Amino acid sequence: MPEDIRAASEETLLMEVKQAATRAVGIKRIQALKEVAENSVGLQVGLQMGRQEIRYLLDQYQALEERLIALEAQLKELVLHIPGSEEMMAIKGVSAITVAGFFAEVGDLSNYQDPRQIIKLAGLNLKLNQSGYFKGQTTITKRGRKRLRNLLYQVARPLSLHNDGFKQLHHYYRYRTTNPLSGKQSFIALSRKLIKIFFLIGTRNCTFSEEQMIRDIPMISDTPEAA
Repeated sequence: MPEDIRAASEETLLMEVKQAATRAVGIKRIQALKEVAENSVGLQVGLQMGRQEIRYLLDQYQALEERLIALEAQLKELVLHIPGSEEMMAIKGVSAITVAGFFAEVGDLSNYQDPRQIIKLAGLNLKLNQSGYFKGQTTITKRGRKRLRNLLYQVARPLSLHNDGFKQLHHYYRYRTTNPLSGKQSFIALSRKLIKIFFLIGTRNCTFSEEQMIRDIPMISDTPEAA
């Protein structure tokens, strides 16, 4: 860089620093700091330490991932002792962690007479928001076990993508002619549907059929909505 341009740039920089500073900043101090910064080796040291930190974090991530895989395998072995759990895990999009979390919150399914009791336990039962003559939207109560509700909601998303039956049901909820649902509302409806399926599998020792679910979709079979 030519000396005259370099000098002009430094002068401009000094003026900007002086204008931005809330206290008086000495010219000599600014020049000294600038020279120290130009000759500092901190940048090289910082890059080296940054690379070491990244390698350390990657090693930690790999160790945690391996540990998680091992724990999931142990969890799957334990869950298999529960009646109906194997058939639940056979549903495409449902993992051992989902089934274990479900039973951890719900307990023995024989304690329930109807899946609507579990829907209420999860806070997924519907209510109409109204006051006097005003009638608002129908929403879920959220009066129940938050972890169970979140677990079901989180599994509903991959089910709507990877399970043919839930995918078509999700599409129906979103685009039906009467009362189409938003994405979030559809996931809630799928969560309610999954509770009913889990209850049926766990109490009747049956298996889940995507083909049967597709036949039960009102858009295709003209039967009333099940969820």
